[in-house]
Amino acid sequence: MGLDIYLYRYDDLEKSKKLQEEFQRREKEIWDGYDDGEKYDSLTDDQKKEYRTKVKEMAASLGLDEWGDDADAKEQVEMDSKLFPKHMFKIGYFRSSYNEGGIERILKNFGLPTLYDIFEITDKHQYQIKPDWEQALNNVVSTIFKLGAKGNYRVRPLYIHNYNDNHPKNPKEALDIFLSELESKKESEEKGHEPYNYSNGKGEFNLAEPEKVLAYIPGENRYIFNDRPCMFVVTESSNEWYIQALEIVKETIEYVLKQENKEQYCLHWSS
Repeated sequence: MGLDIYLYRYDDLEKSKKLQEEFQRREKEIWDGYDDGEKYDSLTDDQKKEYRTKVKEMAASLGLDEWGDDADAKEQVEMDSKLFPKHMFKIGYFRSSYNEGGIERILKNFGLPTLYDIFEITDKHQYQIKPDWEQALNNVVSTIFKLGAKGNYRVRPLYIHNYNDNHPKNPKEALDIFLSELESKKESEEKGHEPYNYSNGKGEFNLAEPEKVLAYIPGENRYIFNDRPCMFVVTESSNEWYIQALEIVKETIEYVLKQENKEQYCLHWSS
């Protein structure tokens, strides 16, 4: 399951699922293994067009669009939060990015329930989820409280990457690299470019928004990599954005619970 979560209302989710499964089964039969890899490359353009036409006709016979979606039997729900209308999260849309600043990683680093846990999703291969909305509300309220009590901290692993013979061998050489990057930043700003934090083969440079570093803790990151040595960097940073995001998740759940047909609502997790 992936980066974004959307709220949909279906006329009949189970019926739509069965139609989509039937579409996938028939689509596989039509292509007969020629829809991927070397087999696909061996087809002529006319053959590819013929297969696509057959798939489109089959989809229409099931009442689906050409992509196999039961689009006429569902509607997407997305609106600005009443609490935080300018936030990236919306009522009906959550961004669950897995990068260092994504809400999934932030919550996991604190040992708190992630969005998967809040909606009690056990099968991460499912992409259409009908959660227990009442339980999800209890879970998100608890998580908001716990995150607010954790303090304004971040932690990220810092790796030695692109290590080669050109790496600095003493403090002066390291400072020279920094000063060179600082000069490049000044030249970029003189050309009208907005400053930003970045990393490259020489290191990480927080020249636009300096971090307040509280600790360096040597260790190894097993979260993504197997025993990869790193330096864990603990910084000070507000959790307000993430608390607001969870408040909008709460708003979304409350929106569904107010609907007379709340059983028709489900979440789509992008792949």
